[in-house]
Amino acid sequence: MSASVSAKEALLGVISFSPQSGYSIKAEMESGGVSYIWDLSFGSIYPRLKDLEREGLITAVEVRDEGRVRTVYDLTHQGWSSLRRWLAEKPSYPLPLRDELLLRMLFWGTARPDDRQTLIGHLRDRAAKTRELLDRLRTPLDENGATDEFQGLIEEYARMRLKAELEWIDKTITQLQGAPRPPLRDPRGIFPKATERRHAAARAAGKEAGPS
Repeated sequence: MSASVSAKEALLGVISFSPQSGYSIKAEMESGGVSYIWDLSFGSIYPRLKDLEREGLITAVEVRDEGRVRTVYDLTHQGWSSLRRWLAEKPSYPLPLRDELLLRMLFWGTARPDDRQTLIGHLRDRAAKTRELLDRLRTPLDENGATDEFQGLIEEYARMRLKAELEWIDKTITQLQGAPRPPLRDPRGIFPKATERRHAAARAAGKEAGPS
């Protein structure tokens, strides 16, 4: 089995918390604790549950809840064993800088170097969302929810990472509000050449090569 996470392992993990309905699994993945640390876009979740059921990893049980009959899923012995084996595998190393804002900043110096205010606006938007997430992490998602030692360590990691991001954003905005700095390294003259190419392309199109 690959060490990378898949929908299968994520579903088994969520069901390990307690027997779950399809609706409660979907809610956990979209807005619960799992959503903070993994992007799980599964589309329709029920076909995947049926696949796990066919593989013998989960079992569906009908339960009566307040006069209503609903289907919940629980792990079989095979399902628990599969989850335990996956947990024991060495996880793949994440790419911590895989981030759309950072990707845009990577190209800012060639395509939009004179427009620092727009980038500052992006950074301020990001800081607002980061503070909101940090506030949410300081408050339990569910007062009746359970958090064990391992989940508490995840929460501590998330808080430390978000605080570090806010410090970096503040420092970055301060620098961008000052005078532009020369490239840290540019032995081939990539940045001035990019400016020349951008202006030449604008002239050829009869446009102005402005910051937009």
